[in-house]
Amino acid sequence: MREITTCSRRNFVRGAALGAAGLAAVGLTACAQPAAKDSMADAGEGAAPELAPADETWETDVLVIGLGASGLQAALGAAAQGVGVLAVDQAPDMVGTTNITTSGYLCVGDKLQMAQPYHYEVREVFDKLNEYSNYCFNTQVLKAILDASSRSSNNLIDAGLPVKVVELPERKELTGPTLGQICGHAYDCKGQERADIFQAALDKAGVDSRYGVTAEQLVFDGDEIVGVRCTQDGKAVDVNAKAICLCTGGFLGNEDMVAQYFAGSRVVPMGNPACKGAGITMALSAKGQMGKAFSLSSNEYGGANFDASPMFAFRPGSGSNEALRLVLLGSIIVDSQGNRFVSEEIANKEAMHCAEPFIRAKTYYTVVDQDFIDYVKSKPLGETMGDGRMKKMFADVMIETLDDDLEAALAEGWVAKGDTIAELAAAYDLPDLESTIETYNGYCETGVDEQFYNAPEFLHKVATPPFYIVQSFPAGWLTLGGVKCDASCQVVDADNKPVEKLFIAGADADLFCAPYIAGGSANGFAQASGLIAGESAAALAKVS
Repeated sequence: MREITTCSRRNFVRGAALGAAGLAAVGLTACAQPAAKDSMADAGEGAAPELAPADETWETDVLVIGLGASGLQAALGAAAQGVGVLAVDQAPDMVGTTNITTSGYLCVGDKLQMAQPYHYEVREVFDKLNEYSNYCFNTQVLKAILDASSRSSNNLIDAGLPVKVVELPERKELTGPTLGQICGHAYDCKGQERADIFQAALDKAGVDSRYGVTAEQLVFDGDEIVGVRCTQDGKAVDVNAKAICLCTGGFLGNEDMVAQYFAGSRVVPMGNPACKGAGITMALSAKGQMGKAFSLSSNEYGGANFDASPMFAFRPGSGSNEALRLVLLGSIIVDSQGNRFVSEEIANKEAMHCAEPFIRAKTYYTVVDQDFIDYVKSKPLGETMGDGRMKKMFADVMIETLDDDLEAALAEGWVAKGDTIAELAAAYDLPDLESTIETYNGYCETGVDEQFYNAPEFLHKVATPPFYIVQSFPAGWLTLGGVKCDASCQVVDADNKPVEKLFIAGADADLFCAPYIAGGSANGFAQASGLIAGESAAALAKVS
């Protein structure tokens, strides 16, 4: 490794044309030249500001930025190849990283699945994902991820992580909605227990893991990437590395990037709001090419609102305001003009995979009357929720606090109440709401939904005052979609040529299709791509 010298050309950052959204993600706005957001593909061109001298310099073979699902596997994969690995995360410890509260992951052919009477082959899952997505995936990357998914899962199992495997006494037909359930594992621990297992695995592998370290920007010597400028405890640290793995968890916490890549929408962050697109921005600064498919692992528990406390509906006993659940219980849903825009039946049954209409709408509303309030209070939520996992989780849960929660929501300003639909329309400036409700009520009377073809049990007439309207925004666990890579998870440029020394994984990478179609694939793909990135980075470091 070469020493950092403060007078060399190597002490500058590419980013003059990254645009406000990406620059803000990594703190570059103060030193960058203003540019239009759509010029991101040209990142790296033009004059670049010099960096101030670093307070410290660290050396490593492979640098892994982020210790969530992908970063953990990247660090383990690189260390297994016998190279020096430094892994950093901005969280204060492993408990604060992004993979401590997730539910589970999809994989194919790990040791737990192979012990079942029946297990699926990579080809079956590969074919089904391609068919169900209409071949939207980057197939060479998809194949590599599925091939690696058994090894990434085995890493966790060998580390002692308790997971529940889906028992398969016989073959079941794979479909898009059931693929994640059939080929998925559920974590059987969380929080500190899970963090301790992950940290012990890193320590055993010889990974130097450091927390409270924020990766800011790539450092170049001419056109060569030589390291990353980080900060820790107020000090500037330059990390010299032979290869770098970007595993920073996407851009859920960056409102500007969310608006740019999600059609102007706002998304309530259910995952880690500290994920602000740092890895993506760094890859773009090295002329990496942004991908084209963006989607969300959406909220299957109900609605969300930035003014609600807490901001989104979640599991039983989590303290959620139960009024947020009304959004996905089958009542009428309208957009900011007061028009229906989605099948309420599909939204009820496919909550996690029905993000696209809500992203396009940006802000949406469900309208209910007193009869509907009484209806949902009269039975367990499991009978009104449509998602299979939700039905089981809420099988015996009654929403006894709904009346009080509606009053709390009224005080917070994201629910309005009135004796007429006109009052609701005026509360949120929905000019078409009255005519929409009149038409919808006609469908309820005939039992035939002529607009979106809902089954009769998903037609709930809005006729008995008082009426309530619940405002909601899209919500997600993480953004899916990022910078293009090849099958070794190396960043590629606009001509699909590899960017030297730079690897990318998980939510920072262009691994997914839109919409999100298989439960558990977000976490499973993150793990497997991280393993690939780490192994590929180690192979490069060995010959550098």
